Formats: sequence, structure tokens, C-alpha cells
Amino acid sequence: MPKRSPEAPAPRPVIRPRHEILGVDPGKAGYRRGCKCDPCRGWNAKRMREYRAKKRAETAENVEVELPATPEAPLQFVLLKDLEPGEIYAALIEELPAADGAYIFQRTVSAMAMQAARVLDNADRLERLDLISSMQIRILDALKRLEPPRSPSGGTETGPTVEDIVNAITGGRSTEGGE
Repeated sequence: MPKRSPEAPAPRPVIRPRHEILGVDPGKAGYRRGCKCDPCRGWNAKRMREYRAKKRAETAENVEVELPATPEAPLQFVLLKDLEPGEIYAALIEELPAADGAYIFQRTVSAMAMQAARVLDNADRLERLDLISSMQIRILDALKRLEPPRSPSGGTETGPTVEDIVNAITGGRSTEGGE
């Protein structure tokens, strides 16, 4: 690509608006004949604003909005701890590894997976079938997070424990008083 010269570009010639060349008034006649000067473009912008407002008004008159039926019974709040554990919850409990503190947030992730399993077991009772796929994804993600890391050779290797991370942050200093 050729380099630009440091000199300023040559000034552009002054071009007369097309409506002047054609001898028509600026506005509708000028814009329709291809003039793009400010008065001609302003006329077209005003015309398009009016057109869009007219279309909006026409569609607003023809739209019927159905309001959802009000529920006969008032909504009831359901606490997750009050949900009955079902088959999914029981299967998850069998497959969850014991929280031994080997991974960060292991107990938290386990608790979140158990709550998601309770919601999934009771999705029909909660009348929230839209939650099913997101809860399934949440449980699978929790199981992946709780899975021990694998080495490239196929065996399992343990990651750093909470104590190892605390020691690395504190530089091996004791965090329990005394220093």
C-alpha cells in the first residue's frame, strides 16, 4: 500500500447542489431527482418520520392484546428446603463424592447440586417446567467440578488442598494467632 504524503490533500471542488443544476426547488423535487444537499435531505427525513408515525398508528389500532388470566388462587412461595427429595436427589446423593475438603468449595458445590436436584424432582409441582434443562446443566456442571483432576497418563492426581493454597498465599506463616 503506498504511503500517503505528509502534505494536506488538495481541496475538493465546490459542487453546486443538483437541484440548482436541474433548476428545481429544494425539497421534494430536488431529492427525488437525486440532490442530497441539506434542505433536500431534511425534506426526505421529515417525510419518512411522518410515514413511520402513520404506520405505527395503524398497527397500534389493529393490535389486540390479551391479558393473562389472573390465577384463582394466590401464588404460594415454596422454600427449597421444604421440597421433597425424589429419585434424582437420591441418585445424586449416591454419586456425590464425600466432601473431604480436597477441593475448594467442594461442600458448596455439593449443596448447590443437591438443591438443583430437589428443584428438578419437583418441577411439575412448582409448575416451572422451564427450569428442567437449566437444572440438569447445573447438576452436570457440579459433578464436573467435583471430579478429581486427571493426569495426561490417565490416572488421577490430587489437586492442591485448601491448606496448600492458604500456605502459598501466606508464605507458610501460621494464620492462627501467635505471630
